[in-house]
Amino acid sequence: MQLSVTAKSCECDLAAVYPAAPIENGTIAPCDVPFIAADSALWSHSASCANWPYVMLMAQTVTSGWYSTQTVLFILVMPLCARISDVYGRRDAFLYATAAVMLAVALFAVDAALELGDWAVYLTSPFFTASYVLEVVCWSMAADLVPNPVDQAKIFPLLVPLIGGSVTMTAGYGLSYFLLKLHLTDYLAVWGGLSLVGVVTVIFIRCFIVETMAAPKEWGGWGAFCSTLRP
Repeated sequence: MQLSVTAKSCECDLAAVYPAAPIENGTIAPCDVPFIAADSALWSHSASCANWPYVMLMAQTVTSGWYSTQTVLFILVMPLCARISDVYGRRDAFLYATAAVMLAVALFAVDAALELGDWAVYLTSPFFTASYVLEVVCWSMAADLVPNPVDQAKIFPLLVPLIGGSVTMTAGYGLSYFLLKLHLTDYLAVWGGLSLVGVVTVIFIRCFIVETMAAPKEWGGWGAFCSTLRP
């Protein structure tokens, strides 16, 4: 994909067509064209580069690596987390997985403030893998209640993450679309706000979500855990 503009590719006088663009060695850099205002529907949604094709290409490159990392880690981590949940209880697995997602969101906030670069985005990928753990643990907790129902006072707090998991995921996509339409150039407030929501969620789980497994074992270290993996 030709993203820079030269006199040959433009078939024009660059200085006349793009008078405000810095021209070096007869070439205009990708992020110097086209000149699209931030309130235009054609804007790239990037504060540092208005070139939509270039931004999309770079975003797809980062996203592909981000999701690929999650997929590999999911294959490795998911069985271990499921085993921890089955042996040592659901609530702690749910708590720590939520905290991991919260740390990823907080890292996005730091990146928005300091502009750390692509490596910071990649670093969030392992933490976001915990979101898959959350879904499985939530439904495991629900399954625990079927043969051994607990009283209504204990069931109600549990319904929050169970129902909220699906609702918030759908709402998240809607929120993302809405935020893009705002044409923001700084997402620090967004990620900072979500970080605060994550802190409140962790506190809520710690204080109000009950253990649903009948007789969870006490954590005895990784050596004891590895012994549970043997047939």
